Amino acid sequence: MAELVPASALRGMSTRDRVNLLAGKLRDRGVTVMGGDISSVPGDGAAETSLRAVDGNGAGGGISARARSGVITDPWTIGGVSGAGVVPVPPPLAGLFPGGGLPRRKITVCGDCPGLVVEFIAEVIRDGGYVAVVGWPGLVYAQLVEYGLDLEHLVLVPDPGAHPLSVVAVLAEGMDLVVHHAAGGTPGTTVSLSPTAAGPLTAKMRRGTAAVVVVAGTVPSRAVSIDAQVTGYSGIGCGTGRIAGVSLHVAVAVTGRAPVGVDVTVGAGGVSVGGRSGAGQDTDHRLAVG
Repeated sequence: MAELVPASALRGMSTRDRVNLLAGKLRDRGVTVMGGDISSVPGDGAAETSLRAVDGNGAGGGISARARSGVITDPWTIGGVSGAGVVPVPPPLAGLFPGGGLPRRKITVCGDCPGLVVEFIAEVIRDGGYVAVVGWPGLVYAQLVEYGLDLEHLVLVPDPGAHPLSVVAVLAEGMDLVVHHAAGGTPGTTVSLSPTAAGPLTAKMRRGTAAVVVVAGTVPSRAVSIDAQVTGYSGIGCGTGRIAGVSLHVAVAVTGRAPVGVDVTVGAGGVSVGGRSGAGQDTDHRLAVG
């Protein structure tokens, strides 16, 4: 996909204005760009999703607290990174990441763990930031409604077409976080992205504002790898009850540092410290990230 917006046109723009401009340009190229409006959450926990196309003003009015000063220029390095160089993650996970969050202008690869990824999305929107999800039509956003978050800060591109990384690259110039499922949302599938395929994305990210998370993919130029392993469930007994939380061991690896991990539980209350061994622990759910 050819350059849609000159770098000079984006320089100094607010996050809101970048999102509006880039979403409009993608629509002009025939890419379906949608905003999330989850209208109801039935009692069984499923989400009834109503999606509407984002118009020129549909991206909302908030600006990330970490981006209010304008274009973000801080580098992300191990040790001593200011908040402007990262986007926030749930507090129990912040200590795993140098700088306390996902690095902007860099690629993070993550195993196919939808519940954990939704918590990353929630934390960025809670902070006032903008999130795009590319190529993951089956991801459920009911948790965001339960948290009372502003869904106009969420942009969805369920079918990015034949060149998904080009769409990711465009959105990375204006969003705070871009999540891309490399396998198109297909569970149990991992896609390897070659340096040639990832090169244009890396180049565009350098002038943008976003942290990019590639789910179910391996990327040679990644800065961070997130691995999650299911260790148990809560809320269920011997054939009774319903799952109220999933216990995970989450490990984060970065270049130049040994992996560090923490046990957390992901449930209705978000992410909390501490896991639980129980029903389901005999199932291998390790989420390798290459």
